[in-house]
Order: sequence, then structure tokens, then C-alpha cells
Amino acid sequence: MKKLIFIIIPLIFSTALYSQDLNMIKVTGGAFKRGIENGKNNPPQIIRVADFEISDKEVTIGLLRKFLKEKFPDDVLADDQYYRENIGFGRDFKVPSEWPVFYCTFWKACEFCNWLSEKENLEPAYNISKEYYDRGAPTPAIRYLSVSWDVTKNGYRLPTEAEWEFAANCAGTFEYKNVFDYAWFEEESKLKPNAVGTKKPNPFGLYDMLGSVAEWCWDLYDKDFYKKNDWNNPIGPSVGYNPDSRPERFDTDIITTDRVVRGGSFYELEEKTYSRMPMFPEMASLSHIGFRVAKNTDTPSRKVIGVGELNDDRVRLRKESGLNGEKIRLLQKGECVEVLDISQKKEKIEGKEYPWIKIRTNKDEIGYVYGEYLNICSD
Repeated sequence: MKKLIFIIIPLIFSTALYSQDLNMIKVTGGAFKRGIENGKNNPPQIIRVADFEISDKEVTIGLLRKFLKEKFPDDVLADDQYYRENIGFGRDFKVPSEWPVFYCTFWKACEFCNWLSEKENLEPAYNISKEYYDRGAPTPAIRYLSVSWDVTKNGYRLPTEAEWEFAANCAGTFEYKNVFDYAWFEEESKLKPNAVGTKKPNPFGLYDMLGSVAEWCWDLYDKDFYKKNDWNNPIGPSVGYNPDSRPERFDTDIITTDRVVRGGSFYELEEKTYSRMPMFPEMASLSHIGFRVAKNTDTPSRKVIGVGELNDDRVRLRKESGLNGEKIRLLQKGECVEVLDISQKKEKIEGKEYPWIKIRTNKDEIGYVYGEYLNICSD
């Protein structure tokens, strides 16, 4: 009699099934100078960003359509027809799945983040309020009312503007000298998207931070936000402010629901690299807006009491406070650091009396500098 042999084959479920196209890069935060010199809407400002993760590439058409198939099968972006009609590629054109998402609203980006979180058993970061109404079509339309971000959740989300800029210029340490090596802009792109990740990444390992598609950030748009002293891991204003919005209709300051869009796009000149634009969250008629995702890290937050900038190129970082402290290295003028503590004991050097300041550099070094050489921007 033959024996029956049962072979049990285990089922293996990969939590990376839906995010396999998104390699999350862990970014160690720190202090840096954001903005640009003589910037009208983004003057220089020293801030601190906490540790976070951000996707190395923008979300692709292929990944977005997995989400739409499950959640919004009737969405206009679910097939190629909308793209054909609005971009004019021709009725037989098939949109490549490796292109970045474009024609995407802020709301759709938030919905995607929550969906991806659920797929990977993470806690959704966004609480989205919406209502349905009859539009005379087979399915009801959605009217989005509000969205809030629970910063304690570990799910996917959009990067804050501060995180986006920290990642784009690598904490202020990287300059895109030959921008066309890293970005798709008007001249090379032929005014259309291109596959993500085909240009060089920046030193953080991030592709297409400039050009390609402009990217939604979480922040409400405030034209003057860079002038405010919100230095510790800012997540944007609680109320949007855009006095340039619809000036023909209003004579007073404009309270706005516009969200921040960063990075320029294939539709623009390279001069728009560091532009920050306000964009209506329902805006889907512009072909050059997409997004990438971010998430919190498991790294415990560090106690930081301020940020500062070195004002001299002769400053030595020491392991202990005092001139006899062991030297770690010579710091550079203009370096931005986190301020961890200010000694109560002052020391007089060359007739001047200052405290020693405990700092953390963007190289994750912890040590002390003499207070004379550090401009503390916050306390």
C-alpha cells in the first residue's frame, strides 16, 4: 500500500509587497540653514530637523494604480484615458508604470499614505474627513473637508517642508553644481515625465529631488513662515497665509488652505529648483505635481534646547568643556549645530567671558565649544 505524503508549503507574505518600489532612506536629523540668500519667500533660517525616513524615489504610476484599483477604481488616474486627453500623447499611448505620479491632488496623496500604511500593518498617520455627494454619475463624488496628522503614528505620510529641504540639499552640505546630472527640467525632459531614478541620486541616496515632478509637502503655505522663529522640527503653520492669493478679490490678508509644493518640475526651467509654491489641495489640472512618502523613525527624540551657527573658522570642538579639553576637530565657519546644553560656569579668555556650549554636529559628534564663537539662534 502506498503511503500518502503531504507536503506543507508555507505561505510567505511580504510586508514590502506594495512598497517594493520605495526604498526608505533613514535620515539622521540635525541643525541646518534652510532657505536661500536674498530669497523673497524663503530667506535663510537655522532650524533643527528630527530623524526621519523618506523614499528614495517619487511614487510611481504603477504603485499608485495598485492603490486606486482597491480604493478608487473609478478615479480618472486609474487608466490612461485622462492622461491621453490632457497631455495629448495620442489615443493609443500607454503611460509607463515607472513614470512618477502626476496630475495628483494633495488629498489623493494623503489617502495613498494611509493605504500603504495599512498594507504594511503600520498605524495610519492621517485622519481624513470627507463627505460624498451625488454628481449625476454612477458613483458619488468625494468632497474633502479636513485632514489632521497624528505625529505619534508610525505610518507613511508626506514629508514636511523642513524635511524635504533637509533631504534635498543634504543638511546644507550639498550643492547641485551640474543640476542636469540630477534632475529632469524643461530642456531635457521634452515637457513630459521620465522614469524615476534614471538620473544621479544626491549624497543621501535620493533621486529626483529636483525637477521630474514637483512634490507635495505636508505644510500649509505661509509666505512668511521662514521669517518666524519656529526652529525645532517645524511641521508648518496651523493656519495658511498667502497675501498674494487672488488679490483682485480681497484687500485683506488671505487665510488659505494652499499646501506647499517643492522642487520644480519637468515643466519648468532649472531656475525653479528651490522654488516654494502654494498649491490648492484639490488642484489636479497641473500635470507636474506628484509626491514621495516619508515616515517617522523609531529613534528616541533627543533633548535639544536650541540651534546655532559657528561664526569663526578657528573654533575647536572639545570632548570636555575648558581649554584643556581634548580636541575632536576644527569646526568650519557657518556650520550649523544643535545646542544641547549651556554651562552655568563661565570662563574668561582674552578678557572676554562666555560659557562653554555643549553641541551636536551634523556628523553626530557631541562636544563643547566656547560660547563666543557660536551664534545661538534659539534658547
